[in-house]
Amino acid sequence: MTTSANPQLSTLLQQIHNLKTEFLPLPEHAAKDCDTHTKERYLTLLASLAMADKAITEAESRLISLLRASMGLEVRNSALYEQAGNLDEGGLKDFFRAIKEADIAKSFILDALILCRLDGPLNPETAEVLGHLTELMGLGEEDLKALVGLSCHVLGINKKSFIPFSWKTDFYCHWHPLLLKDNVILTIQDIEQNLPSLKPSINMQRATVMDEKTGLEWMRCSLGQTWDGSTCVGEAKAYTWENAMAAAEKLNKEGGYCGHRDWRLPTIEELNTLVYCSSGKRADWKPGSQGGKCEDNFQKPTINLVTFPNTPESWFWSSSPNANYSSSAWGLHFGSGGVGSNSKHYNGQVRLVRGGQ
Repeated sequence: MTTSANPQLSTLLQQIHNLKTEFLPLPEHAAKDCDTHTKERYLTLLASLAMADKAITEAESRLISLLRASMGLEVRNSALYEQAGNLDEGGLKDFFRAIKEADIAKSFILDALILCRLDGPLNPETAEVLGHLTELMGLGEEDLKALVGLSCHVLGINKKSFIPFSWKTDFYCHWHPLLLKDNVILTIQDIEQNLPSLKPSINMQRATVMDEKTGLEWMRCSLGQTWDGSTCVGEAKAYTWENAMAAAEKLNKEGGYCGHRDWRLPTIEELNTLVYCSSGKRADWKPGSQGGKCEDNFQKPTINLVTFPNTPESWFWSSSPNANYSSSAWGLHFGSGGVGSNSKHYNGQVRLVRGGQ
């Protein structure tokens, strides 16, 4: 029997949640001594982030109640949510000035990182907004790294525990790259092994991206798509393995791409470095074998969509033939993250790379 099917139990559960808010309060908030207007702006902006692409959830509303109580602010959540839809540029400028004067910028970004990851993934748009807010508030990359790490601790990631009300807090299901000034992607050292190592060049208008660990330069779009300065448009073309190899050779002969004429299909080991399992869990894989699928609930396609937008959830060819079967070659399916072998006559997508080897 669920509580939703029993009104009395639902009412009792709500009363328990309300008591938890009262008897398990947050510590006194850094903004407690600010004026009422600044505190209202603080919570209104937080609410607007949570409500950017959906209605505010029960867990998010509870956290805002806890924050409001820790600030000593006597205003209903509903009033804050109503104001969230009426933020204007002038009001934001006043708020940023007030937040700097009160030295509570770090508190705001920390609260935002926690609030926006309570019930689901931090979508790329919200991540970008948080990155810009960090910059506007005068914080730097090291500040943001520390705050992301602290938010993980608050969310119970290290001990895999829950904060009050059993909020879902699996960090790897909630984390997306955060963007700093010039749209540089910020990664966190503690979880680098679970995320792509790619950091786009400072100039994100470029159609390629450099992997700082391997020195490989990748096309951000699949062959057949076009980079329009901000994303990949059009449909990715499908190629047999031999046609894919020929397409790379043809591109180089006809002038190349982004000033280079040494583009090629990646080896299976190189292609494998692009897999991103948002769950943080992936099956083992060794070269020369199949495997490596993402496990549990994970984002599809299994790739960093900030770096490689509009990637199909499909099979991508590598340059690696199958040594045991001359009619087959290795590739990777970005619907699962799994490496496999397929007939060279199969039609798959292609992402070219240069450098390395």
